[in-house]
Amino acid sequence: MSEHSAESDRTDVYAVGVLHMLQVVVRALTKRHPALRGKRLTIARREIRKECRYVWGYCLKGRRWRALRNTFNGYLAEHRHGGHDCGRGWTKRAAIRRAERLCTRVTPPGSGRES
Repeated sequence: MSEHSAESDRTDVYAVGVLHMLQVVVRALTKRHPALRGKRLTIARREIRKECRYVWGYCLKGRRWRALRNTFNGYLAEHRHGGHDCGRGWTKRAAIRRAERLCTRVTPPGSGRES
């Protein structure tokens, strides 16, 4: 087992923001399930409307630039043991690499963040 795969076994990676919305829409339109019969377009429209309202109404009108940036993060990677910042990236692999880099980063003495 390589070092990368051992590290990624302890890391949770999930889609956020616009990427998550796109995944929900694609699943709703392509998944074959009896519960989705007649509801596919409703689900897709609802998700797209919800994301547009969030981006326009909350982020842009309220000038919440960090929230807007976080909407386009793509994937977040969190270590299960916690205590570190999340890694983010447009791909799962990039998010895991960034999370690993943040965990192995050495904090300067006297910064108050020593473990």
